[in-house]
Amino acid sequence: MTHTHFRPRSFFLMVMLALSALPVWSQKSPEEQALDKILSAHRAGETFLGLHGLYLSKLPPEIGLLTNLRLLDLEDNLLQSLPPEIGNLKKLEILYLANNELESLPPQIGNLSQLHTLGLSGNRLAQLPASIGKLRRLEILNLQSNNFTVLPTQLNKLPKLKYLFLGGNSIEELSPALQQKTAAGRLRALLRLPDWDAPENEELMNKFGFAPQIMEVPDEDFTDMSMPDDELIISMPKPEAEEIFRVVENMPSYPGCEHITDEASKDACTQRKVLEYLKTNMSYRPAVFEKNVDYVAVIQFLVSNTGLVYDMKVTKAPDEESRAALLKSLQSMASRMLFTPGTQRGWPITFTYRMQVDLKKLAGK
Repeated sequence: MTHTHFRPRSFFLMVMLALSALPVWSQKSPEEQALDKILSAHRAGETFLGLHGLYLSKLPPEIGLLTNLRLLDLEDNLLQSLPPEIGNLKKLEILYLANNELESLPPQIGNLSQLHTLGLSGNRLAQLPASIGKLRRLEILNLQSNNFTVLPTQLNKLPKLKYLFLGGNSIEELSPALQQKTAAGRLRALLRLPDWDAPENEELMNKFGFAPQIMEVPDEDFTDMSMPDDELIISMPKPEAEEIFRVVENMPSYPGCEHITDEASKDACTQRKVLEYLKTNMSYRPAVFEKNVDYVAVIQFLVSNTGLVYDMKVTKAPDEESRAALLKSLQSMASRMLFTPGTQRGWPITFTYRMQVDLKKLAGK
C-alpha cells in the first residue's frame, strides 16, 4: 500500500497559486477616486469636471491645478469645507455644491472672478464670506435649504445677480437694495420653498442643473405670508422642462458676443465666432474642390440653459470626410467653450442652434 505524505509547504504553494489566479478587488477611497479624476483632467487640460456622488468628505487640494476649468460639479457629497486652492480656478464659470454638509466657504471663493452660477442648496451654511461680494459676474445664486436667518449683506454687492433662491431658510424679506433691483426687473428672487416632491418639480431640478430647483410658485402658496404683496417676488412662468427651443426672445451667444444688445448683431457675432473656431481647428483641406459639388454643410448643436454645448450633429455635408472633420471640431468647441444661454420670458432655456458652413470659404478658397 502506498502512503501519500502531506507536505505543508507544497500545499501552501498550491493554495497561493490558486488564490493568485482569482481577480483582485481593490476599492479606492472617494478621495483617491477624486484625485485620480483631478490628475487625469489636469493632464488632458479639461474644462469640465464632474465629482458628484462620490461621498467625498474632503476635496483634494490638487483641485487647484485645474486652472482651465470652467465647470465643476461637486454635488451630492459629504463635504464640510473646501480647500483654499479652490481660489486658483480663475476661469471657473459654474460651481455646483448642492447637497453637501458645508458649514462655511473659504475666503478664496472670491477669487473666482468669472463665476456666474453658484449652487449651494442643501448645505448647513448660516453665513457667507465677505469675499462673495467680489463675484462681479455672478448671475445665479441658489442658497435654498441652508441655515440662514439673516440675509447676507454681501448679496447687495453683486451687480449682475439675476436669480436668487432663499427658500428653506429663515429669511422673510429682501434688503432694500435687492427690493429695488426686483422692482426694476433686474432680479428675480424666491423666498419660499415649494413642495419638491411633486413630479413636475423633479423635472425642473434635473433641467436647471442644481437642486432644489427654480420654479414658479402659485399665488395661493403665499396666503399665510405676513409680507406685503409688493415685497414678494414671483417669477415669470418657466418654460416646460422638456422644451428645446428653436425660436427665442434672446439668442444664446458665443463667448465675447454676450454684451451685444441687438439680437441680430449678437447672432451674427456668434456665427462668425463659431466659423472662426472651425476654421482654426478643422483638418478638412481638400486639394481640389469639385465644380459640381455643393460644399455648404449644415451643423446643429444644443446650447443648454447653463451654456453647455452638446448633442453636436452635421445634418448636411458633401462627404464623410468633411462630416467627420466638422463633428470633431464641434466636439472640440463644446469641450472648451461655454456659451451664454438663450432666454425666454426671462428664464434661461435650452436652444437648438443651426447654421450653414461654407467649406470653401473655411478652407480659404
